[in-house]
Amino acid sequence: MSKSFESSPASPLAKALTLHKLRRLADGRSYERGTAYAAEGRVTALATDDTTVTAKVRGNEIYLVRMRAAKDGLDFSCTCPMGRDEDFCKHCVAVGLVYLKTPALERGKAETGLKDVRAHLAGKDKDALVDLLMQRAQEDGRLRQRLVLETAKTRTKGLDLAAYRRAVDEAVSQEGLGGRHRGAVEGGTCR
Repeated sequence: MSKSFESSPASPLAKALTLHKLRRLADGRSYERGTAYAAEGRVTALATDDTTVTAKVRGNEIYLVRMRAAKDGLDFSCTCPMGRDEDFCKHCVAVGLVYLKTPALERGKAETGLKDVRAHLAGKDKDALVDLLMQRAQEDGRLRQRLVLETAKTRTKGLDLAAYRRAVDEAVSQEGLGGRHRGAVEGGTCR
């Protein structure tokens, strides 16, 4: 194993996301294509913290990848068709390789990290956070659905079935498909 692929063993993500695990998770074709995507610079907006890495990958479209250290291995998702089928796709491979090639010290220096964002948000007042979240919910259908469902669950008059029906209808429509599936892997098997 090349030194450039190793990451600091200190973080849970570094323990869960290794070159060996990438090779185990992806089939040969996905690994090969993911390696090419990483080398071609198709991975952008890489953001990490101790447990999670997210990025965008330019393929036929822009796909969103998220990998997170979990008790039972590595949770992953991608918005591509293979990712929606809960397969470890070439986009996940590309993000994993870029993460591993970026030295741990540079990951934090390259851009403001998620820890910095958390600290910034913790210092904001509640109204500013609500305004920020509402603005984002208007732009992001999945976030809007999640907030509507959470709100529907808390209504004092009982469950808001109409809100649930609308959310389900929206989720199964073409626009609502978002690849939010998740797979957890340990020992080379998916659950």
